[in-house]
Amino acid sequence: SFVVGNDGSCAFSYNDNFNGLSYSDNGQSSHSFAFNRFSPDVCECVKEIFENSDLKKITHDTKSVYKYLKDAGITLRGVVFDTLLASYVKDSSRNHGLDIQMLEHKNRVLDIAVTQNFSLSCLAEMSDAVFQLTQFWINDLTENELKLVVEVELPLSIVLAKMECCGVSVDSDYLKPLSFDMSV
Repeated sequence: SFVVGNDGSCAFSYNDNFNGLSYSDNGQSSHSFAFNRFSPDVCECVKEIFENSDLKKITHDTKSVYKYLKDAGITLRGVVFDTLLASYVKDSSRNHGLDIQMLEHKNRVLDIAVTQNFSLSCLAEMSDAVFQLTQFWINDLTENELKLVVEVELPLSIVLAKMECCGVSVDSDYLKPLSFDMSV
């Protein structure tokens, strides 16, 4: 999920069976539509939004969103906050799921947690959830925790996503003797 814009939120969510985009104006109204991320028309339309670093985006799980979009030839740019990372920084041992965070911090059960069916209405609800949790975390995190999320964890999540997409080179000739040395 992620949110775009200064005046509202836009959540992009997906699973294996469903793709969609939803946006809401600070909870005033919401609009959702289904789409195929590999459709050339859709890719060109949403690519301008996702790749525009001037459009600030807040996410839940930047790394997964980055990889998902990268598969469609879209590079996610302009992410300024991640509710999953905020939860992790506050308490790394807890469950960081969007539905769990909403229940624990906003006392709200998301429809997706109950029905297990992904629908357009769930997208709008998730958009609102990301927006609400961002406000919660910005107020709840200490200054140092907020700085850690924005300046360390968020850029690192993009690096990790790129590594997972591209892989990493390994110098096996260099590692082989180290492996032997460590086994002794």
